Amino acid sequence: MKRSHRITALALSACLLGSMMAGCSSASGSTASTDSTASTGETTGETASTGEKKVLKISLSASEEQKAVYEDCIDRFEEKYPEYTVEATYSSGATWQETCDKLIVQIASGEAPDVINVAVEGTRMFVNNDLFLPLNDLIDADPEGQALKEQIPQAAWDAFTVDGNIYEIPNDANSVILQYNPAMYAAAGLEEPGDDYTWDQFVSDLQALTTGEGDDKVYGTMIMTSFMWPWFYANGVSPINDDWTGSNLKDPRIKETMQNLYDLIYKYGVAPVPQTNDDVGNMFAAGRTATICMGMYMVATYEANGFTDFDAAIMPRGADGGYGCFGIGGMGVTAASKYPEAAYALCKEFAAEEVSMVQAETGTSVPLRSEALQSEAFLNHAPHISRFYEEIENGKVLPAPDNYSEMSTIISTMATNILTGAMDIDTAIEQADQELTESFNNLQQ
Repeated sequence: MKRSHRITALALSACLLGSMMAGCSSASGSTASTDSTASTGETTGETASTGEKKVLKISLSASEEQKAVYEDCIDRFEEKYPEYTVEATYSSGATWQETCDKLIVQIASGEAPDVINVAVEGTRMFVNNDLFLPLNDLIDADPEGQALKEQIPQAAWDAFTVDGNIYEIPNDANSVILQYNPAMYAAAGLEEPGDDYTWDQFVSDLQALTTGEGDDKVYGTMIMTSFMWPWFYANGVSPINDDWTGSNLKDPRIKETMQNLYDLIYKYGVAPVPQTNDDVGNMFAAGRTATICMGMYMVATYEANGFTDFDAAIMPRGADGGYGCFGIGGMGVTAASKYPEAAYALCKEFAAEEVSMVQAETGTSVPLRSEALQSEAFLNHAPHISRFYEEIENGKVLPAPDNYSEMSTIISTMATNILTGAMDIDTAIEQADQELTESFNNLQQ
């Protein structure tokens, strides 16, 4: 029988891609001595005699489907460690800065969560503000933690490592790749995209895949300006420099990428003016476009609506090559936690085999554990579903500077200005470069 957990639904504004957060004071390992029961599973005499339980607070971001999975994680933890009870708060999302500001207030009042769920995009900001507890010592002293390091790919751990310290246990992944309709490729007499899919081949295919006119037009692809990273990465370039400290928008490959996408709309007529995320997914499922650039999180949506005729391919690479793009979600321990060892044990439950298998079965995200990746439940979603995982192995994680939210807004605005025809490419890039440079400069003040 399931325990009931106190769940508070926070009405926060929008932004996190797959995870939320919460945090605290100085990220030193000194607090690790404040509890010792979670690593051994033994209950304390004081708890047993008084009947009082210690409270662990966790902040989570989750869909309705994910809530059930997360509640199972909490149930398992409470069964293993009956001296603890877990209070879960589910948030709909907020900007990194809004969340950080909220945490500072919570810390000052002694109300900060013990465990937070945060995507890689926010990790560096939280580490730099001393809100996370390094987990290296806890992992190294824990056989289960060592096993997790073997079961979860190194790229996921690297995403949560700053200056040699691991700050989160990875539990969730999503790569953004090309999804396509095999039946539409076959009807056009085209071979399906292979492992060496090039931009030139992509453009040629899109022209054959685009049919009809007006309201009946079926497009080869659609573009979302809200998330441009996969297109840049596929052309071998990032909008910011390698150490995440400055703009890279003046790189010629940035202009080349934007020109290529502009031409899809205005030169070749194989893509409409950019659509919203929902529009893109719905139109793909409705057969109104043959390809889209999207993450695995859409697979569950497709299948729930009876659309199963889709497959996965790498993003079409530029002339000089490119690489994939992925994000990682994880669970971290706040530096203010009174029970860091217990909080760490709770983090591990969200990386359990049971969770990875649910991810494999539902198609909500890319499972990280090998047993789930090799399961029929995962492989049966689509013939080439494993490409979602391969892009994690071979690609690059989303950059995560402290100004991630502002940076993303600047880049998406640039793309919107170009692809809607509001600005010419050079002017839009110049404006965005100035704004991005100023944003990074402000971080140094």
